[in-house]
Amino acid sequence: MLYQKEIQNYIEKHKAFLVKEHVYTDEAKYSRDPQKRFGANGILLLLRLLGRSQDLLEDSIDMIEKKKFISLAVLSRAHLETTASLGYFLNNLKRYYAKEVDFNKVAEVLYKLKFGSKQNDDGLEIDPINVMNMVDAADKVLKGHGLEEKVIRYNYNIACELSHPNYRGISYKTKFIEGEGRTIFLNNEDSFNEKAGTVLCQLHISGGAFLLYYSEAFALLEKHELMPILVK
Repeated sequence: MLYQKEIQNYIEKHKAFLVKEHVYTDEAKYSRDPQKRFGANGILLLLRLLGRSQDLLEDSIDMIEKKKFISLAVLSRAHLETTASLGYFLNNLKRYYAKEVDFNKVAEVLYKLKFGSKQNDDGLEIDPINVMNMVDAADKVLKGHGLEEKVIRYNYNIACELSHPNYRGISYKTKFIEGEGRTIFLNNEDSFNEKAGTVLCQLHISGGAFLLYYSEAFALLEKHELMPILVK
């Protein structure tokens, strides 16, 4: 299947980054200076996003094998959002280290990415970052690598249409025969084989971008910040 090997390769690369424990150093744990904890907090965000990305990619392989097109499309959208979240953080990290924004700004970004939610059980009200802002920031990072097209936004828009019960999201199992007034309903395998190429391409792009963002963000934090202890 198109891009299946690439997606499986991404999963293996994710596993190389996984850790069993993230531990604050004493210097960070007991310091009143939030900058001492920024590196550890940033790495914690990366690891949480890494776990989510891995789960979504592994579940995508399962849906490919089961020929479940719409389930694969929903997973693709979720993965693009995960990639966009990491791209947003990386974009702000780069701006911070380039002295375009101050520490308070990048710390606020990290805080909202870690704790933002429209529904918090503990009563806290922390507005999450708008997903389209994350998508656009992720594209800015790719532009820095010479890619002018808004690849993440383009694919995310398509993924949303497939995930919602709009035309694309409800017609994927049907084929209308012009001039005959007939609608043919396809089985899972036929609809998957006919429609899945776009979604598999989305996962291929999103998986590759995620690993790029992860590596760059980790390297920046490792270079500039006090790091946590990572137990493999």
